[in-house]
Amino acid sequence: TVVAWGADYEGETVVPAGLKDVVAIAASGSWSLALKADGTVVQWGYNFGGLLNPPAGLKNVVGIAAGFAHALAVKSDGTVVAWGANSSNQCDVPLGLGAVVQVSAGGNQSLALKSDGKVVGWGPPSAKAPSYLDGVTRIAAGYDHSLALTSVGGVVAWGQGLDDQINVPRPLSGVTLIAASDFSLAFGHRLTVSVNRTEMYAGESAIGTVELGEAAESGGAVVTLRASNPLVKVPETVTVPEGESMATFPISSELSFGAGFYTSIAATYRGDTNEEAEMYVEENGLRLALNTPSFIGGSSTKPILTATLAWPLMTQASLTLEATDAALLLPPSVVFKPGEKTFKIPLGHVPVPTDRDIGLALLYKGQTVTSTGLKLRAIKGALSIDPGVLTQGQTGTGTVTLTGFVQQPFAVTLASNHPSISVPSTVTVPAGARTVTFPVSAVGAGSRMVEVTAIVNGTPTTASVYVDVSPEVKNVEIPSAGYGLSNIPVRVRLKAVAPAGGAIVRLASSDPALRVPATVRIAEGTYYTDVVATTTDLASAASATVTATVGTSSAIDTIALTPVGVHSVTASAASVKGGDSFELTITLNTVLRTNTLVGLTTPDGVSLVVPHQTNVNQGMRSRTITIKTRPVTGVWTVSIVVTKNGKSETQKIKITP
Repeated sequence: TVVAWGADYEGETVVPAGLKDVVAIAASGSWSLALKADGTVVQWGYNFGGLLNPPAGLKNVVGIAAGFAHALAVKSDGTVVAWGANSSNQCDVPLGLGAVVQVSAGGNQSLALKSDGKVVGWGPPSAKAPSYLDGVTRIAAGYDHSLALTSVGGVVAWGQGLDDQINVPRPLSGVTLIAASDFSLAFGHRLTVSVNRTEMYAGESAIGTVELGEAAESGGAVVTLRASNPLVKVPETVTVPEGESMATFPISSELSFGAGFYTSIAATYRGDTNEEAEMYVEENGLRLALNTPSFIGGSSTKPILTATLAWPLMTQASLTLEATDAALLLPPSVVFKPGEKTFKIPLGHVPVPTDRDIGLALLYKGQTVTSTGLKLRAIKGALSIDPGVLTQGQTGTGTVTLTGFVQQPFAVTLASNHPSISVPSTVTVPAGARTVTFPVSAVGAGSRMVEVTAIVNGTPTTASVYVDVSPEVKNVEIPSAGYGLSNIPVRVRLKAVAPAGGAIVRLASSDPALRVPATVRIAEGTYYTDVVATTTDLASAASATVTATVGTSSAIDTIALTPVGVHSVTASAASVKGGDSFELTITLNTVLRTNTLVGLTTPDGVSLVVPHQTNVNQGMRSRTITIKTRPVTGVWTVSIVVTKNGKSETQKIKITP
């Protein structure tokens, strides 16, 4: 049945009595049409003097349309019938129209949708459909414009558009119904996509939701998904269950390193692509730090590279460490376990012939994440020989000192530039050490300087040793007696003048109280040289013998040593009034080569103020100090005792009231 309402100027809302089995209706202006199930058409309301009466015998109609003052009907065989006013040729159905599946009329224009998706329009020129129009599923004719719905849910408009009725909004998609009058109307579903979080860390997950504007049809609605960044993963499709309007889907992100990025999640359903949901992915950061940025290759140094993430990982990740030089030994991979933020990487290393700068890079999936650098230094060495002068048959000690402790045994090659000095061909620095010693033997005669070379890690280092012909020593002369803390003159004399280059004489003392130089050089062409020996602050008398040796010849002399002692103590006055001061002069038994202390005591600490000790200065043998007295009531005779190395002297003084 049909129900009509609204203005009723010409009976257009007065439905004919008994009208039933209606399957379609159409209305325009002040008249109405109804299509019955038996394929016949009924018209009521104003009919423009009979122009709108359906043609006699019209039957098998499957679709109807009403214009301002004309009507269209499409029959079951696909033909079109038009009647009514024809002022714009709107009733002149084009010949050869073909199989039509829908008609639409509006104003003075007519439209027909063909089974192949093409549209034909007639009447005024504005009714003509665009030539490119194809794939149409529905049409609608307005007063002076037309609409077409495409198979992908889009809308195409043409004709007059004084009120923007042909300006289709963008974006407009997912349309299922259209209508036109002096305006345009489109209806359809709205596909939306959303995410439960707009920011996440790389490696984390989120949940996305697609929502249709209507319940899904039988079998469900399959929505296609896409993420704009390949580091963010979504399933290819998600199915909205039948009768439901939304569904959720997982969003995952891969671990990545960098400054972060935005990604969009897009969903498509029946050609409708939503306005994309946007997410920001905060990528992880990674920094490297070395406990020692410079070290010796092959040494015992244990460098540690510390890799620190900006935040702990949610899943295990394996990274690759690369170096620009094979002298740096690296682990095959660096594996961060879930929850870890810091990883310590031990670095191995081998000796290198020259210093070099090495770059280190940490890679994830072949891409460099972060990098740093270090300096690997070449191990070097120094050579020394002691003593520096050897005579034939004598052996000294050579020492190779490396710049670092070595991890493994380290071989050093040795050579002498003259056969008078013999050294081993190689020596080995033990693992964990940095020095090695070896014998240096004088096996030849003649006076000459010989150079010994050590090859350390390909680099030579040298030291020289003098081989002496060793003329004979005649004598060594020292005083017969001396004191402690004194300088003792020593003269060494040869039997003949010293040869070219001079002669080296070795000196030794039998007692540590007398100190002599280890060697002295007698100048070329001279017989003797003078040196100074020194004595210590010996506590008791001693005898010291000095031995001078040149080659196999030697000579000795002996000195008796007396400890430094107090020679005398004198006062500036024999009697002093209590409360006054007097001068006390202390004289030692020798002039001093260095400062020394002497002790002072008095049995009477009441009337005298005496220091416990005083200092006699270098180059002096006496010291004068001031002694204070205290007031007394009677006459006092007191003693002052001065002691050095057990030898004491006493001075008495009278103190009067």
